[in-house]
Amino acid sequence: MEEEIIEEVYEAPTALESFFNYVLPTLPPIAMCMITLTLIFVFLCAWKAPRWIKPVGSISLSIALISITWPYLTTFCHDVAADYQFAPGNYFWYGQRMGLLLLFGVMVFIISRIVYLIQKSRN
Repeated sequence: MEEEIIEEVYEAPTALESFFNYVLPTLPPIAMCMITLTLIFVFLCAWKAPRWIKPVGSISLSIALISITWPYLTTFCHDVAADYQFAPGNYFWYGQRMGLLLLFGVMVFIISRIVYLIQKSRN
């Protein structure tokens, strides 16, 4: 009887709900905006300046890598300043959070390479 009541009251969030409510707000907004702008710029370059597609994709990957290493570096500097008392939980939390940022940067990089190959085959 009690199990039926508990099941009716608690509805587990779907994967998309948990992603949009818990994961996406923790990502750095400036880095996400910059990578999104490079994705838009890739498609704009495919239309107007095909030679710029490859460097723009590389820029998106470098933005993702810099945005990932920066929190690790600042956390490490704070831990060293606090008498070498390291908190492994901080590094694990950054790793989970920044994996999606790296994935987004790599996806834009791959999209830029695919668009470059399509443009190259037309010439």
